[in-house]
Parts: sequence; structure tokens; C-alpha cells
Amino acid sequence: MDEAVRAQLARAQEELQQAGGPAAALLRWVKPDNIHLTLQFLGEIAADVVPRVSEAMQRAVAGETAFEVVVRGLGGFPSLRQVRVLFAAVEAPPVLARMQRRIAEGMRAFNIEPEAREFRPHLTLARAKETRSAGGAERLARAVAAMREKEFGRMTVREVVLMRSDLRPEGPVYTPLARAALG
Repeated sequence: MDEAVRAQLARAQEELQQAGGPAAALLRWVKPDNIHLTLQFLGEIAADVVPRVSEAMQRAVAGETAFEVVVRGLGGFPSLRQVRVLFAAVEAPPVLARMQRRIAEGMRAFNIEPEAREFRPHLTLARAKETRSAGGAERLARAVAAMREKEFGRMTVREVVLMRSDLRPEGPVYTPLARAALG
């Protein structure tokens, strides 16, 4: 990820934590170094399958060239009043959705089904620690809404990376397992 975009998102996280009150305290904030765009969550896969998954990923992005995305605006899933995921939106050309569909379809060979919901490219900034609504959610919603149109930057996507995620008490540790370069 582009470091200037990462720095802008880290500043936004800090502002939201300060302005969001009790609702912001109930969120688990993603470390800036861990902010990423997920094309397909794979779950647990056996180590001996990784080379075949990597090959499927390579095939899915073959022929695609590097492209630019814009990180603009904040939002919440399912809504700002009951945030489960707080995110920065990613505006991308059709190539991103095309690659995501191909990768998801390629994973069927490994009994990994595509997400039922439509792909909405985003960068997760925080997740709810609990499912109940927090008191003071209005403060957080106002702080997020104030950044609804803010541009955090542009970056060029040059590769897709197969990542392993090891969950630790202090947060996930990501390790790249394979890379697929875009032409």
C-alpha cells in the first residue's frame, strides 16, 4: 500500500478515536501497517495447497495491467448507527472487480465459495468488539460523516498478494506467501 495513503488513514483513525467517544472505544482499530484490501478471504488452507492456490491466483490476474485506485470517504457496515466494520472506500476501475471475480471463482476448486454479497472494495479501519450498539454512537457517526467525501489519496495497484494471517492477542500478523504481478 502507498505509504502516503497509509499515513492519511492513520491520521483519520486517530481523529475518529478522539472524536468518536464511547462508541470509538468499543472498536478494535486496525494497525495502520495491517490495512489492506481483501479480494477473497480463504480461511484455513493446508500448506501443501498453497502452491496450487497461488497458481490459481496467477491465472486469475494474467493479462491485467497495473491500475490506479482512489481511497475516498469513510463508511460503516451495516450502517453508521450500528457499525460492525468502519472502512475507507476504494474507487477502482472495472479491472479490480473483474480480478476479484476471477480469483473467487478460481478458489471454488479448493472448496472455498465466493462471498454471497456483492464485492465492495474497502480498507477496514476498525471492527466492532461486540455486536451491541454503543452509547454515543451518534458522535462516532458524525465524525465519520465529516470524512464521507475526504480523499485519502491515490495509489497504483501493481500486484496481488496471497497473505497468511496469524491471529495473535496483539492483532494479526500478515505474511506474504505468493505474489502475482500485474503487467
